[in-house]
Amino acid sequence: MQFYETALQYLEKEKYNLSPFTVHTYYWNLKKIFDYNPNLELENFDQSVVQNYKIHLQQLGNKPATVCKALSVFRIFSKKIYQDGLLKVDPFEKVKIGRAY
Repeated sequence: MQFYETALQYLEKEKYNLSPFTVHTYYWNLKKIFDYNPNLELENFDQSVVQNYKIHLQQLGNKPATVCKALSVFRIFSKKIYQDGLLKVDPFEKVKIGRAY
């Protein structure tokens, strides 16, 4: 089972309870994850994937606020998937996202 497809399914279910801006932000940031790793399987999704994605975003020259937002959206869907038992471990359990001012 792939992360991107699973996350899109969650977003499709919830999009009517969210503002249009939030839905757009979620789609945009999920697309970034897909562009980074289109074949990210849930069984291979762990803390190292999160750390490598963060480094990837920084290497692309994204500003700290953009990196924080992208990681926040990644965490939102990861938590939902984890809570439903599709992930064995919470990949964000020991990851600090921080804040950009």
